[in-house]
Amino acid sequence: MLNIEDWANCDIEKNGDISLKNSNNEITLSIEVKYHNSPTELKNNIEELWKTIHNFYNDSDKFTKSTKLELYTVSTISKGNNLLNWNNLNTNEKLQLLKDSSLRNKNEIYLGIKKFYNVIFQDENKLKSILSKFTIHSDQEYYEEFKEQIKKTSLFRIFNTNFKKDSALESLIAVVLSAFKNVDTWTISKEEFDSKLTEIAHLSHKLIVRVNDDADIEINEEMFRDSKFVNKLKDIEQDDYTIDNAIDDYAKTVYEVEERMNLLSSLDYNRKLESYENDLIREFRTKKGDIELNTNIVIKQSKQFYRQIQSLEKIPFIGKSFNDKTTFFQRGYYHILANDDSNKKKIIHWHLEK
Repeated sequence: MLNIEDWANCDIEKNGDISLKNSNNEITLSIEVKYHNSPTELKNNIEELWKTIHNFYNDSDKFTKSTKLELYTVSTISKGNNLLNWNNLNTNEKLQLLKDSSLRNKNEIYLGIKKFYNVIFQDENKLKSILSKFTIHSDQEYYEEFKEQIKKTSLFRIFNTNFKKDSALESLIAVVLSAFKNVDTWTISKEEFDSKLTEIAHLSHKLIVRVNDDADIEINEEMFRDSKFVNKLKDIEQDDYTIDNAIDDYAKTVYEVEERMNLLSSLDYNRKLESYENDLIREFRTKKGDIELNTNIVIKQSKQFYRQIQSLEKIPFIGKSFNDKTTFFQRGYYHILANDDSNKKKIIHWHLEK
C-alpha cells in the first residue's frame, strides 16, 4: 500500500491476508503473509507453500485474469532449493514441481500436505490458473528491519526526524489495530488511507514552512532568454529588469515545485497541484476579463495587467499543507504556466489582445 498508487480499496483478512481492488471492485493483488519467530526454510513439501496455494485456489472465482497472487514470507530459500527459481517457471513447470514434491515415495503423499493436495488437484485447470498468477517473495524482513524499510518509503519523507517517522508509523499501526477491535475483517479506501496519512502528517509536522532561502540557487539568465514565457513578456515590451526578475522567479519555482513534492510525498500531489493551477488560471481569467480594452494603449494596459497578476494575494498552495512564506513562488508559477501552451485550458498571454 505504501508503494502502490493504483488502487481504490484495500481488504484485510477477506480475500487473502491483504488484497487491493481497483475502481471496478476487481481484485488486482492478493497477498498472503507468513511470519515465523525463528529462521525457517521454505520448502516445496511443507504446509506454508501448499496452504497458501490452497487458500488462493478456494478463492479463485474472485480473481480476474490480471490478478496477481503473491506470498510474502520471512522464510528463506537456499541455493539448492528447487523453489529458488519458482518465479521464472511457466505454469506447467510449476504444476509438475508440485506433483513431484508432493510424493514421499512413489505412491505416498506427504502427510502434512495431503489435505491440501486432495483439494487443489481436483481441478487441474483451476490450479493452473492460480499457478500462472502466483509468485513467491521469500527472505522478507523481520519486524524491526521491516519498520526501517517502511520509514525509507517516499511517504515518510515528509517527516524530517527519525522520531517523527517512528511516531507516524506507530499511529498507522494503531489505526489498523483499532479497526480490528470488534471485527475479523477490514476494508479501507485509498481516499481514507491518504486522508489518514495526511492527518498524521499534519499532527506530526504541522505546517511545512518554505521561505526564500530554501530556493537559494544559482541562475544563468541567458539559458531562458528564448523561453516561451520570456517571449510573452517581450510581447508587452517589458524591460530587461522585469524580464530578469521573471526568470529568477521562474527558475526558483521550478526548483521549489520539485522540493515540495519530495517534502509532501506522493499523497495525491499531482491532483492537488492541478487544483492549484486551476485556481491560478481562474484568477488570471477573472482579472483579464474585468479589463475594458483600449486599443490605443493596449501595451500599457497589458503591463498594468501583468503587474496586477504578479502582486495578487497568495493563493494557498495545496490546501493547508504548506506555510508559504516565499515571495517568488506564485509569481514564478504563473511563468511556468505561461511557458507551456500544450493545455489549451491553461494558456497564459500577458498581451491583452491574445
